[in-house]
Amino acid sequence: FGDGLQTRDYVYAGDVARANLALTEAALPEPESIDDVAFNVATEQETTVVELGRTLISVARTEVEMQHAPARTGELLRSCLCTDKLRGLGWAPEVPLEQGLRRTFEHIANES
Repeated sequence: FGDGLQTRDYVYAGDVARANLALTEAALPEPESIDDVAFNVATEQETTVVELGRTLISVARTEVEMQHAPARTGELLRSCLCTDKLRGLGWAPEVPLEQGLRRTFEHIANES
């Protein structure tokens, strides 16, 4: 939707699973608010929708034309999260975007 330059902070599912496991094993203080037990799972890297599309096309080793639709009213144009709290517990993302997409694509291809 729109020009495709809106960004998101894409995280490999395996990194998300590791973050969840790290939190189940962490000794967290008794929370005083929801913010005390809320953690951002992210890479701290912005990727545009266009970059994501190009990477998917490359990983799939195919040629398709990316199509744009009208922008959505009120859509968030940039999203990138800070992971300092989670990194403080020893977690960090390990799988870069292209590698994560490749793993995911290969897994789906092998399931068919």
